[in-house]
Amino acid sequence: GDRIARSAAAMRAGSGRPPLVVSATEPVIAEVLAPALPRLWSRSPGSSITLQSQSRLVSLAARDADLAIRMSRPEGASLMARKLRPLRLGLFASKAYLAGRSPGELKLREERLLVYDDSYGRVPELDWIDTGGFGHAVAMRTGSTRALLTAAIAGAGIAILVEILARRSGLVEVPAPSPLPTRTPWLIVHRDLRRLPEVRAVHGWVTEAFATFN
Repeated sequence: GDRIARSAAAMRAGSGRPPLVVSATEPVIAEVLAPALPRLWSRSPGSSITLQSQSRLVSLAARDADLAIRMSRPEGASLMARKLRPLRLGLFASKAYLAGRSPGELKLREERLLVYDDSYGRVPELDWIDTGGFGHAVAMRTGSTRALLTAAIAGAGIAILVEILARRSGLVEVPAPSPLPTRTPWLIVHRDLRRLPEVRAVHGWVTEAFATFN
């Protein structure tokens, strides 16, 4: 639309352009993108970006953001989507919660489970909980990854978490009775902005940040 055209023209002009806006969930911004900023600036020293944490789906067409990272592939002919490295989920608990018990011997239905709520929509692990019959074992639901992590570290229960974050925090994996779904992030950009050099630079940076996230 006109707003996209004006935005593209301003970027091409290179004068007084606003920072590129990258929209993503809080854990993606805090754990994947923010630590990777030095890599962006080593390649593109003039880059200026806004990392915008939003749970709602922003509209790229309305110029709410220039690039967005979402956990589902969007529909729309004006949008280009690239699949990023999938994030493995697992069940994790602290040694204090396990209290000497072997993780492999736990019966999940008799434990306290800490899980995501539906703030970001119907995430696949909610279906996994329902299908496995673990709903009555859920002791806490939240939209906050940080809350899941700190609750698990404190010994409050067994949390569903991205494996990399859980292992960084010294949590112990609890074997799941059936495989948990993976989280598949998608990097979305409006087709009209994709070829602009600064957008291409940030697009490549986001892709590499996910590929090297460990």
